[in-house]
Amino acid sequence: MSQQTEWTEFDDDRQFKRIREHVYALRPNVVADHIPMFCPACDFVMTSRGDMFTYKKFTCCEWCANNWAYPLAAAWAQGWRPTADDINDALNRRNRAPLGFNDK
Repeated sequence: MSQQTEWTEFDDDRQFKRIREHVYALRPNVVADHIPMFCPACDFVMTSRGDMFTYKKFTCCEWCANNWAYPLAAAWAQGWRPTADDINDALNRRNRAPLGFNDK
């Protein structure tokens, strides 16, 4: 069983590669609306629809948008980003935040 390592044209918009027998990978030729797995600002995993929405608007996760991009919209639009210390403080608060809606 030979493994194909090169991407091959599948149709006008996509390419494919054989990974192993009966397993293929398919990818678009052009990725225009790519949303990364991790927020470029805080490096936290992006998992919600809110993250997708705010990434398209501010190129960051919803948490960063709520903490920095919305309140500091003008500065954010000019390229300002929080410092590493600001991000670490926010991530510490985020990691300690309770999950769910229960108050217990």
